[in-house]
Amino acid sequence: MTAQGEDILAYLERAISKAEQFGLLLRTNADRKLIALHGGNMHSCPATDDTGYLDEWTQFGYDDACPVMQLLAEGYGWTEGER
Repeated sequence: MTAQGEDILAYLERAISKAEQFGLLLRTNADRKLIALHGGNMHSCPATDDTGYLDEWTQFGYDDACPVMQLLAEGYGWTEGER
């Protein structure tokens, strides 16, 4: 994964650990499962392509951060400036 992807995963790990301290275990367990599915290298998942259409087999390689990870990170306060 790229430095950007590693940054997102590190950010999510810190944010989820912080949320667990407040007793949000069901939510954080679900988020960790999403990270396990979408946080790795070289996978495909539903995502919009450059034209805005849903492409169900978009490939995310070493230089890509999966949009699922970006959306999940936004829920923990990740901003455009951190990308």
